[in-house]
Formats: sequence, C-alpha cells, structure tokens
Amino acid sequence: MKQKLYYIKNETAEKAIYKNFENQRFSVIEKDSEPPMVLSFFDDKNMTDEYEYVYIPREMSKKEVEGRFEVEKQCPMCGTVTSIYLTDEDMNKYSWYSNSRFNRRGSGLPAPHIQNLFPDRTEEERELMMSGYCYWCQELIFGEDEFLLMTEAEFSMEPDHLIAYNRADHDGYRWWNKWFPQKGTDGNQYMVQEMEKFSAYILEEQLGKGISDIPKLGAYYGAEPSEDKEYHLYCEGTYCNFHVKLINRKRSYNVYIYVYETEE
Repeated sequence: MKQKLYYIKNETAEKAIYKNFENQRFSVIEKDSEPPMVLSFFDDKNMTDEYEYVYIPREMSKKEVEGRFEVEKQCPMCGTVTSIYLTDEDMNKYSWYSNSRFNRRGSGLPAPHIQNLFPDRTEEERELMMSGYCYWCQELIFGEDEFLLMTEAEFSMEPDHLIAYNRADHDGYRWWNKWFPQKGTDGNQYMVQEMEKFSAYILEEQLGKGISDIPKLGAYYGAEPSEDKEYHLYCEGTYCNFHVKLINRKRSYNVYIYVYETEE
C-alpha cells in the first residue's frame, strides 16, 4: 500500500504535507485539470509514482485535515477516488443532503440544494459531492477551450504575414520556450497577450505531461503525422492566427508556434 501524500493546490510555498513524516517536504507541480507531479525539494527526484495523493481543495493545515471526516468519492468517469474533508457540522449537512436525494423521493418533501448547504465551497467541490466527478473530469465535461484547434489552415501563412514564432523543447520536467520576432506586433499589446496566452495553452494545458503528449494531441484532433513525424494544427485567434508544428522525431522533440497577422 502506498503512503498518502496530502497536497494543497496553489499554496504559496508549494509544499505538500506528507502525513507520516512532518518535516519531509516536496515541491508539487500541478496545472489545472491535470494530475500532480511531485518532486523532492532536495534532489529534484520525480516522486510521482511513489505515493497515493490526496488533494486538499482549500488551504488547510495538517491538523485541520486530520481533525475532519474524510469522504471519498469515486469518479464515475475515470474511477479516480478523490477525498474531501468535512467538519462535524458539514458532515451532518452532507448526510442530510445525501439522505434527501436518495430516500425522500415521493415523500413530497423538497430536497435541499447543495449550494445553500455549502455556500463557501467552490463549484468544483460541490460537484464532487453531488456526482463524484473528479476535478480532472469536471474540466473535460464542463470546461470550454478558448482556442479551437483545426487540422487545416483557413488563413494565409505567407512569410510577410509572420509576426513571430516560438520554439519550445522539454527537459523532462518542463517546457522551455523562446520567442523569435519576425515582422513584430508594432506595439499591439492585445497581440502580445494573445500570443502568450496561446503559447501557455499549448505548452501547459495541452502538452503538460511533456513529449509523450505530442502524438496524443495530434491524434486527438485527427491530425495525421507526416513522413518525418510532424503534426500540424491551426487556430484562428482574435488578434492573431496560429500554426502549431509538433515534431515527434527521436532526439528532436520540439514544438513550434508560428504567429500570423489576421487578414483585414
């Protein structure tokens, strides 16, 4: 049985609380809608597969967690078991809510609304209590992508329309990327913001697990790899158009994001 590792998402100090060894700390690298990757503070060793992770949605100390009731919910979509921690008062409310849902049908008594019982909980926490959907699957079900990726370009990619391009490679832990200006944005901050946002969307959300996500991303959108193992995806933004080139060749796993000006 794996030891439990409690971790807090977006905690300022980025420390996970390891229940059985109070002084042992870890760096928790987690992006929205993705499983956590846990590294030792001291030697950067990847600890992800060595523990069972328990996500604490809101900031709680170790003492607060251990003093609460642990309610486990199994996701009906992926099977992941996610814990949520409730006080005595919250546990009574949750029991009332659960009993009302399943035992009062046909009684004529209205079932309580979970948002009224738990107004201070996040929407994701309330959805977890209602349906059991884990935070990852909630994003898949309810989330909406701001950028729509396509397999065919519906905009001009003439060289004189190229604003800039971004080259990224992965070191086993994260993507490193650099912008190379071409025509430039002429000081248009809306373009700059959209370029940065799109780059983060591709590298952090779509390719968050590293180079192993390159063929998965291509396959997800139905892009066929070329003979030299490249995938090509396109996106029309508000201020810029984007061409994403995913290179899946051995010893050459790179991502290029080409940014073109929109046609007037």
